[in-house]
Amino acid sequence: MTSTETTFMYVAMCMGCGDMKAYDIPTDGYTKWKHGVKIQLAMPDVDKAIREFLKTQICGDCWDAMFALFEGDDKDVTPPSHVPPVTE
Repeated sequence: MTSTETTFMYVAMCMGCGDMKAYDIPTDGYTKWKHGVKIQLAMPDVDKAIREFLKTQICGDCWDAMFALFEGDDKDVTPPSHVPPVTE
């Protein structure tokens, strides 16, 4: 984002952990995305984890934990405390 770009504070709750998240989002890019432009084209300078949160309401930590459980990822990822353990 450039220093002259108009932004707004996007605040929403993560559907995974329940934490409130707040991100500074470019107004023009957000408007373009809401009118049909692919989010990565409308907001290329916004971190991909933040763009994913805008689309899914799932934060990066919850996203990583959710998919690490299924992919056998080698990362040391601890699921958020409210997520029940996976039993096989």
